[in-house]
Amino acid sequence: MTRLTLSECLDECNRGDVLVVRPASGRRRDARPVWLERIAGDELTQELENWLTDGGPGRAPTPESFDPHIIDRSNRTPS
Repeated sequence: MTRLTLSECLDECNRGDVLVVRPASGRRRDARPVWLERIAGDELTQELENWLTDGGPGRAPTPESFDPHIIDRSNRTPS
């Protein structure tokens, strides 16, 4: 099951449109949310749909086409 949450700002407001794809239940223990920016257009939207259908983070590898759109949050401190 995939859940979509809408928000005015997802802690990355300066980036414009941001998607956070959270791992579904039954995921691998080390799976983490994937933060994406600038996912627009038919091709990337279809890639996102396919990835989510395949299980998303923790169940299916992140598509390589998303590499330039991933927001690295590994060095962020909690606000």
